[in-house]
Amino acid sequence: MPKPKKESHERIIKAATEEFMTYGFENASLRRIAANAGITVSGLYKHFPNKEEMFASLVQPMLDDFFVLYRQKEQEEKDAIEKIGSAAAFLNDDAVYVIEYIQKTG
Repeated sequence: MPKPKKESHERIIKAATEEFMTYGFENASLRRIAANAGITVSGLYKHFPNKEEMFASLVQPMLDDFFVLYRQKEQEEKDAIEKIGSAAAFLNDDAVYVIEYIQKTG
């Protein structure tokens, strides 16, 4: 009996994340990803058309969240400039926002 597609997809995502984190994009192997996910390489292609799309599916949610954070910070600084009337609003510690984001997603 075939395993549900969602379950397979979750195993692929986990295996792909480990593979890309260990080997980087260039050296990542679809064969290792498939083996670690417990499926065949051809089974991977039922979920992703290629390695690039697989990698993008892992990175895109983080990029989307980062840009939401960026736009929020951008709006806060714009509001502060309008309130203060100077560039003094840029003197706050922007690095804190990035560090907090990395800690949340890490």
